[in-house]
Amino acid sequence: MRRFTKKIIGAFLGLSMFASVITPLGQAVNASEYSAANETLAREIKIASNFKVSLYNDGRIEAIENPEMLTNEQREEALKIMKFTDEEIQSFPEELQNDLLADGGVKVDLNTEMVRVYTDLSGVDHVVTPENEEEIEKIRMADYRTVYGENNKIVPYGSHREGSFTGSAILTYLGSDSVVFKYKYRTTFDWSSKPVLTFTDSIAHAWQSHTTSVGSTAKQYRLKQGIYNFTYPENVKIYNDVTGTRATVDITRHDGNHYGYIEDEVRIPLRHRGEPGQFVSAYGHAWSASLIDVVLNYFNIYLNGFGDKWTWRNNFTIGQQNLS
Repeated sequence: MRRFTKKIIGAFLGLSMFASVITPLGQAVNASEYSAANETLAREIKIASNFKVSLYNDGRIEAIENPEMLTNEQREEALKIMKFTDEEIQSFPEELQNDLLADGGVKVDLNTEMVRVYTDLSGVDHVVTPENEEEIEKIRMADYRTVYGENNKIVPYGSHREGSFTGSAILTYLGSDSVVFKYKYRTTFDWSSKPVLTFTDSIAHAWQSHTTSVGSTAKQYRLKQGIYNFTYPENVKIYNDVTGTRATVDITRHDGNHYGYIEDEVRIPLRHRGEPGQFVSAYGHAWSASLIDVVLNYFNIYLNGFGDKWTWRNNFTIGQQNLS
């Protein structure tokens, strides 16, 4: 069994998040000319019930006013024009679908790499892999019995008796002006059912040093009867930093599926066009009332505390959209 200290995990994540500077791809373009060309509306597309979606030259859709007034079919077709898949659309709460359409833009494909870690009672980090998962599970169960008693029949996250965790990221390109590219970073969490051990969890994302946030939001939903129809803003508290955004998530009050996310609208200078873009996402599921502490740095996140942790980095090319 391989054991990793927190310092080693932090160093690994720090190195993996490093983005080297390379020569921008393609021929140099005057910034104002580049922006003007892409801000031109190219055409209109008719979708269900003759509703029209306007498309820019760079593949973005124009922001849709009052998307909550659309039918489900219109909403889904508009999101497909934004390059979202059927599977993605079905996984999004309706309010998130509306937010995406109200922003406009286009989805940017991400290359995502995830690391899962369990931090035991002694503070040792164990990187969980398919090869050692059963061995790490024995450590987790031993820690659980130590804290909650030998005769406790409740089993924590990881057993087949409760739901599983999924973390992901959503990147949308919102356009550019003569100075910057405009993106929106979203880091999501999804519990298929309420975990047995529920305290206060942590979620965060961090970005590169050239990236600047202009606004942050955090939201949480609960799935009921097949529809994400509850919003719990009081259960999410958000904290901002120049290097990233973090939030605490309280999933103790309600049963069932839980879905939520943090989002930041960011700006990246045009001079970085063609370079590797990255933001790192993280989620910490606490095993005790002691909060998993989040330490942010540029494209680096440290999670400190007892419990399960997921960290994933999201890679893309700045200024390059998939128009196919």
